[in-house]
Amino acid sequence: MKTINKLILSIGAVATFGLASCTSDMDLTPKNPQEETDLTGKLYEDFANVQLQFTSPGVNGNSPVSGFDGGMGTFQRAIFNLETIPTDEANWLSTDNDYLQAEVQYGFAAPSNAAVLGTYSRMTCNIAMCNLFIKNVQEDKYGLSSADQQRDAQNFVKQAKILRGACYYYLIDLYGNIGYADENTPQGEAPEQLTRAEAYNRAVADLEAAVAEYGNDYSQTWAYVGKEVGMAVLMKFYLNAEIYTGTPQWAKCWDMCKQIIAQHSGGLDNSGLVDDYAKLFAANNSQYVKGAGGSVSEIIWGLPQDPDHTRAWSGSSFMLNAFLNSKSDKTKWNSGGSWGCMTARKQLADKFEWDDATMTSSADARVRFWATSADGYSFDANPVYNLDHQQSCGYLPLKYIGWDIDNLGNTVLPATGTTEFLSSDYAMIRLAEVYLSAAEADLRGSLGHNTESLKFVNYIRKRAGVATWDASELTLQNVMEERQRELYTECTRRTDLIRDGKWLKGYNWTWKNQVLDGANLPDRAMLWPIPGTMLDVAGYTQNPGY
Repeated sequence: MKTINKLILSIGAVATFGLASCTSDMDLTPKNPQEETDLTGKLYEDFANVQLQFTSPGVNGNSPVSGFDGGMGTFQRAIFNLETIPTDEANWLSTDNDYLQAEVQYGFAAPSNAAVLGTYSRMTCNIAMCNLFIKNVQEDKYGLSSADQQRDAQNFVKQAKILRGACYYYLIDLYGNIGYADENTPQGEAPEQLTRAEAYNRAVADLEAAVAEYGNDYSQTWAYVGKEVGMAVLMKFYLNAEIYTGTPQWAKCWDMCKQIIAQHSGGLDNSGLVDDYAKLFAANNSQYVKGAGGSVSEIIWGLPQDPDHTRAWSGSSFMLNAFLNSKSDKTKWNSGGSWGCMTARKQLADKFEWDDATMTSSADARVRFWATSADGYSFDANPVYNLDHQQSCGYLPLKYIGWDIDNLGNTVLPATGTTEFLSSDYAMIRLAEVYLSAAEADLRGSLGHNTESLKFVNYIRKRAGVATWDASELTLQNVMEERQRELYTECTRRTDLIRDGKWLKGYNWTWKNQVLDGANLPDRAMLWPIPGTMLDVAGYTQNPGY
């Protein structure tokens, strides 16, 4: 056990609620509940600590995930490792035969792979902390003495259920057959491993119930979650239901999208979308996060970032600095760091409309801050190893920047000045994803809403500054390509490729299956392996083919 966070210490369950319970025996509730430590007055502190597990390595920067780099093991970056790096979007550059370059980079991994274990561990640890918090409230461990405290406690419990549901979404999506535990799971034993369909049904039912508890209350506080975040996670479940269970839920996905859309207004053509794409990823983007009080809240679920309080090698800081390298003019993005970890794969750049054959510039606002051939980068070589001369090979597909963006779309130096750690909140789920998910669900389910779906997609294209479509252009292939252009590097790509039938075969990209020009992946790559640790301790069954 590498580190123990303050929440764990506060319940007196150090020995059983650390890494051992999160990654080894999957005991997602502590074996020895708090008996002597007084939790009175710790309600707000403990829930803040739960929240920190989604925004940083952990309390005070300490990660409860052992044997895995703290930066790699943060919530956003752990998902990015398995959801984006293996796809046609980000080319990971390695200094050695490390766990990302050696396997995940190519679309497959062994059960012993550190990234596979680290991502699984992050999700299960976060679930454990949500379960424990819910259980402590239910058992009145916090000694709540006022109506305000009781009200806040119940609100926090609903949020913990939504955060738990989000973690289960990623576990089910990435690993399939998982152990499932909630606050009522018997203590001292590993939860039963469920099939992917069983886990889906359980997680969706729990999340639907949590969303229903809110009634008509759509209010949300910045840096926290609320009903709409739960609805957006359900949208992602429904969109992928056919993959997870064999039974599609296109109508449910459409209906959920429409309910979310109905809560938004203002911005571009009163769609609820921010009028300028760049504003969503600027240093002052928190004003567009739901609950921040702005007139437009496109970022439904934002992970708060603060150089002074939630510093982490993940989120917006990772999404800028991991692409910048020693050849980058950092002043263009106002960054104090350059880590040289990644470039874009050429297949991502090919999805955009460029002004010339060398892809120097584009009218598409979504590539405004890219480093292209105009900056000395090219796709002449396709590196894996992070040798100095190869850092110029591959464009830098940058979204997040260290500048503020003012109302006129100009870059402005933020109050934080120039730092390595950004103040941009990380956008986990945006309204733009909801619009695109609605259109996709409509087309896949032949629901008959094409006029409305066309309007939804054209909001996206109009904002990007590219030509809007007519009815003949509203095809599934076009919508999926538009989805990639809009959501690139936002932790959706592997799942989208699977849903579109292009992950294993039918479409290749650089270094897919360890081949320079790409090759079909084996069937087992539909799921990442269950970490070997889980098999050894909990007796779980491994996914097929491993």
